[in-house]
Amino acid sequence: MQVPEAQGRIITCILPKGEGLSIVKALHEKGITRANVAFARGFDIHDQDDEKKGFPVEVEKEIVTIIAKDQSEGDELFDFVFEEGNINRLGGGLMFMSKLSGSVPYL
Repeated sequence: MQVPEAQGRIITCILPKGEGLSIVKALHEKGITRANVAFARGFDIHDQDDEKKGFPVEVEKEIVTIIAKDQSEGDELFDFVFEEGNINRLGGGLMFMSKLSGSVPYL
């Protein structure tokens, strides 16, 4: 499926370690296969400070990216992931959605 420019949406979620795969599985159960999990290191303002360095220690995070074919599906998937991932809690992660400039199928 090639997504025409400015119709598709990309949803990006930055989550605590161990929470990305469950979201991708829940999306797969809904028939959504355009999702990926990547791993990264970083910190947020809620992570514990390193006493020597004076800023938080980097911890593992998971980045989930989801491709929606249009704004409507993007809004639906955004709400689903927000609820399924329990994002609305302290340290629950963050997510955002933006326009997708283009994509091609993964064969």
